[in-house]
Amino acid sequence: MKFTVLTLFPEIPKAFFETSIMAKAVEKGIIAYDLVNIRDFAFDRHKTCDDATYGGGAGQLLLPEPLGRALDSVEAYKKHVIYVTPSGKPFTQQKAQSLSKKDEIVLICGRYEGI
Repeated sequence: MKFTVLTLFPEIPKAFFETSIMAKAVEKGIIAYDLVNIRDFAFDRHKTCDDATYGGGAGQLLLPEPLGRALDSVEAYKKHVIYVTPSGKPFTQQKAQSLSKKDEIVLICGRYEGI
């Protein structure tokens, strides 16, 4: 199984894959991973990937353009894509078993209010 992680902070998931049981799974070839920095797909020289929420409110929004370009770069349309967010559905054992049958999963790390 391969995980492709799209994130603005690649050092966070990198630590996850390089420690504990996940590191053992990587060493044994059970799983593989790629980290994709969404900032690499920003349009401007400042690598802007976020903006204020429309209409006010707390938090920032992830800009859709850099995210879309990052998704295209990993051919996400051929893979199972999950947007990880605190407001999403809980991750259950049943969901884990279902996902374990996938060859490749693309994770979009959601540290923002939305997209």
